[in-house]
Amino acid sequence: MRTTLTTGLAAALLAAAPAGHAADAWGFGSLGVGYEDNVVLLPEEVSTSTDRGDNFLEILGVGGLPLAGSGDTRLSLKGSLYALDYWDLNDYDLATLRAGPELKVRTGAWRWRLEASGTQVYLGHDDFEQLATLEGAVRHYQSRRLSWCIRYEHNWITAYRPYRYLTGSKSEAEVSVRYEANPWRLEGGYELELNDRKDLRQGADFSSYSPTRHTLFGKARVHPGHWRLELKGELRFSVYDDPYRRSGQSKTRRDFRYRLTGRIARDLTERTGLFAEVTRTANDSNLHGNPFPDYSYVTNFYELGAQRRF
Repeated sequence: MRTTLTTGLAAALLAAAPAGHAADAWGFGSLGVGYEDNVVLLPEEVSTSTDRGDNFLEILGVGGLPLAGSGDTRLSLKGSLYALDYWDLNDYDLATLRAGPELKVRTGAWRWRLEASGTQVYLGHDDFEQLATLEGAVRHYQSRRLSWCIRYEHNWITAYRPYRYLTGSKSEAEVSVRYEANPWRLEGGYELELNDRKDLRQGADFSSYSPTRHTLFGKARVHPGHWRLELKGELRFSVYDDPYRRSGQSKTRRDFRYRLTGRIARDLTERTGLFAEVTRTANDSNLHGNPFPDYSYVTNFYELGAQRRF
């Protein structure tokens, strides 16, 4: 396994901060099993469907270690692990490791956040991508219940064979509004995503992997007693920067993707709980039929699991 940017960054930060406040460390983990009726390759740069269903095991772990500061200003080291392991379709297995420092500052009604991180992504148990990410966000509280947020993220991406054509950059800019009235939280917003990849040329054929994406999203969450209910909806429109060329024909790819997720969780103790989640995704692409590949698909994702806060 290659020495990754993520591993190096995490090791350097831990070595430089031996006095980190371990007692204030936090974490969250979940373990789930489920079924997807049409397995879709999760890295969306190469998203294709299998027309096959499969069971899966999903593991998520997120944690943070305070390094310096307290109260209104705090520097922490954050890390995460995500793994999705299909029982039969092993070429679609996904694993992601991420680590980096995060700075949070609170000044009156303003909340500022700056984060740098390195991420290593494995696909089918092989190296897929490595990302260096810089992200900044600011949230302003108009009142105790109403706030708005602006977020910007830039990724420098290095992809490995046979996906070298995905090397390049990705930027995201997002604006959202949140309303909180216990036990409800409502949120909605818009995200713009820009991609600048190498793209794929094979003789006279060409495939674009540099989409411009516009996403509208909404979330509703309610926490009555020991229950947590959440509903999320998303509508995304993608236009690829350059036309696909195949067998002398040319066509610009345009996709509409709809996604709806429902989640219910039950607290068993102060730190542990159970959850169930259902996600339906439908991607409608104008790129289909000879000589072009078909990027339209519908998939349903069902999961049951346990979670714990540390």
